[in-house]
This record gives sequence, structure tokens and C-alpha cells, in this order.
Amino acid sequence: VAVTDLVSSPHDANTLYAAADRGLYRSNNAGASWQWLSAVDYASGVAVDPNEPSHLLLGSFYGLYESTDGGATFTPTWLPASIEAVRYAGATGLAGTRGAGVYRSRAVGAWEPSNEGMDAAVALAVWVDPEEPGRIIAGTEPGLWLSSDGGGSWTAIGGSLESTTVVSLRADPASPNVVWANTGGALWV
Repeated sequence: VAVTDLVSSPHDANTLYAAADRGLYRSNNAGASWQWLSAVDYASGVAVDPNEPSHLLLGSFYGLYESTDGGATFTPTWLPASIEAVRYAGATGLAGTRGAGVYRSRAVGAWEPSNEGMDAAVALAVWVDPEEPGRIIAGTEPGLWLSSDGGGSWTAIGGSLESTTVVSLRADPASPNVVWANTGGALWV
């Protein structure tokens, strides 16, 4: 099993979710054991709603899936591309897509394009500021984009990465406002 994303629940640090090539897995004991939840192949990302622990987003090569029962069942949500990353910015769901930029949702099943100002159709990574959820960075093909209004509009911030594909974004564990950008061949801070 190849894991593509690993997140802990904001409601219980012992509850972990792993998106993988063979679906979604959950651990209720900090990773000591795992339960298979979903047969959605090629899962690329998972996110837990910070306001509702039973609401999960699961991205995959085949699209976006939502669960409102803690992962017991998933409903496909139509988006025009495969999903590369999913995150929550407060109560707003975000999905980075391959071919349609970023989408966002403020209600279960209701998704809209969120690309104003963004000149990139492939959003491979999404990072949300843990202290200011309206501040979001999208890693795209190519470059980096910043939204300060919860995904309403975007500004290029790539600097030396403006023509480089950014495949993942992570916060520095010691300094959460320092973001690492992985280009697949180099790591940028």
C-alpha cells in the first residue's frame, strides 16, 4: 500500500487517516492498527472538517468523494478533473485539481471554482495557515499562489519558483508559518 497523504483528526489526535493507492484507512489508536474504510482507488488526499468530525473529504484520480458518517460511506461529488489535494480552511473545503485549478465548498456537496487571479490549471498541493485559515498557498504547475481571503482570489508568489512545478507543501514543525515547497527534485523554504 502506497500512502499519499496522512492527517490527524483535529478532534482527536489519536485518530489518523491515510489516503493510499488502495483507498482510505483510519486508525483510532495513533497508528497502532488500521481499518480499511473505502475502496476509492488512487486516493490522493484526505481532510477532516474541523467543525464536524464525521465530515471527510477524499480526493482521488477519479474525483472527489465526501462522507458525512465518518467514512462509513462516501458519495462522489462532481468536479471536472482528478483531485490532487484536499484541505480545510476553517469551515471551507478546498480541492486542488489536475486541469481545473482550485475548487472550494462551504456546504456538503456544493463546490465552485476558486481561481480568480490564478493562471494555473493544475493545483497539486494546498497549504492552509493553521493560525489564519483564510491564508492559503497553492502549489501548482507552475509556481506558488497565495490567497488571503479563503480562496476567493489568488496572487502569484513564486519568486524563483514561478516557472517550477510545486508538488507538495508542508509547514515546518518548529515554525508553522515557514512553508516548505517540494518541486520533486528540490526542497525550498
